[in-house]
Amino acid sequence: AILLDMGGGTTDVAIFRNYALLDTFCLPVGGNHITNDISIGLRIPLEEAERVKIEHGRVDKEDIDPADFFEIKDNWGESKAVLTSFLAGIIEIRVREILNLIKREIEREGPLDFLPRVVVTGGSSLLRGVVELSGEVFDMPSRIGVPLRVSGLVDRVTQPIYATGVGLLTYGRNHQLEVESRRREEPLLSFLVNRVRNWFSGLRMSSERGGPNW
Repeated sequence: AILLDMGGGTTDVAIFRNYALLDTFCLPVGGNHITNDISIGLRIPLEEAERVKIEHGRVDKEDIDPADFFEIKDNWGESKAVLTSFLAGIIEIRVREILNLIKREIEREGPLDFLPRVVVTGGSSLLRGVVELSGEVFDMPSRIGVPLRVSGLVDRVTQPIYATGVGLLTYGRNHQLEVESRRREEPLLSFLVNRVRNWFSGLRMSSERGGPNW
């Protein structure tokens, strides 16, 4: 599987096969670049562009009502209407570019035939239509990746934007449990090793004295 973590400043990529990590790389482009594109394309401040991206961002132009629009505040503080399809066009260009860059980087190492699916996570994966666009670019099934087997604030942390953080915490916890388990086993293991070592030492000393009298 191809795992895409579409963050703010970067897009991190990991390639797995049979649950084994084959390769990783990072592209220095992500959600912040989408925000910047919106800011330039609509001539609005970055803060307003980020709000627009979160509230109205999508890439599925074909599914948008041509008359659908929303209000923004431009660089001069004046309100104006923007067609949702126009915004989607701006975002799609950047997202498609990111996906194609990833695809070309992976294909440098070999064909994609052995990879069964794309899993998209990170904040930018919340843009409507990103999963479908990923499937189109890579020509394989695609889905959103969210943290699993978590407890506590489940409704808040089981979101793509928290996938990396929750994953690191889960890995750290599992590693700590493994270390603690090994520490509990070490005294018994050391005892057995010492017994075997003493036994061999006894045999060697007996042999040096001429062996036991049977």
